[in-house]
Amino acid sequence: MDIIGARASTFWKGKSIPPMAGGSLAPSFQKDVAIDRNLIWWMHDGHRALRVDNWKLVADEGEVWELYDLNNDRAESVDLSKSRPEKVKALERAWDRQLQRMIDTVSESD
Repeated sequence: MDIIGARASTFWKGKSIPPMAGGSLAPSFQKDVAIDRNLIWWMHDGHRALRVDNWKLVADEGEVWELYDLNNDRAESVDLSKSRPEKVKALERAWDRQLQRMIDTVSESD
């Protein structure tokens, strides 16, 4: 939206929409810059994921979490969830916190 100069809607079907979270990636399209991505969280159609530094936790709808070390496995081909259950739990807690923040933000905008 930043790139095309659009503004996010503030209402949908008579309900207010919370402001969009996060930051613009537009600077990365203008020149080679580092993007601070210490935490990226998303959920869409029941699919969910979280990236913290180079760790990525991801699950398809109704499936268990998979864990990837993007430093050593950019193709996400080796699921480390069984060998690193403590990392899965820590990242799952971070995902849950982000979900709760979104829920709280939506509740505040009603």
